[in-house]
Amino acid sequence: YTGCPDPDGDTVANYPGDDGDRCPSIPGDPAFGGCPAPPTPEALARFSGVMQGITFEKAKAVIRSNSFKVLDEAIAELQKYKHVIVLIEGHTSSEGSDEMNMTLSQQRADSVKAYLVSKGVDASRLETKGYGKTKPIASNDNKKGREQNRRITFTPLRY
Repeated sequence: YTGCPDPDGDTVANYPGDDGDRCPSIPGDPAFGGCPAPPTPEALARFSGVMQGITFEKAKAVIRSNSFKVLDEAIAELQKYKHVIVLIEGHTSSEGSDEMNMTLSQQRADSVKAYLVSKGVDASRLETKGYGKTKPIASNDNKKGREQNRRITFTPLRY
């Protein structure tokens, strides 16, 4: 198909029919029809689920510096798989009012997004949602449980 356009430069021509580039605006792999290869299970695990080690200053959306290592590892994987879209979820413990927790959880998710974007991840690949205290994963009746409930979760939406 000499002369057919290849706007993403991945050597899979964008010609009409079933055999064309299925992802004409994203550089991909000919083995996957011109789409990027899906992430390996190991890579997917690095940007899925509770992101252990991401913490914030008390009652604030300021990311603690000891969180940057975990975030930077997730960034490295996200940069390898530039087609993955991730929902960043913020969660809080039950301490504080419902309204404050909803606001704080959204602000924390937004802070994580801002950090990822500042390190080169395209903002269009990141969505955020604050859930406040509505989705606990542990009891809010003790300190350990409340600490577990204060978390950031990454959920891949498309990969």
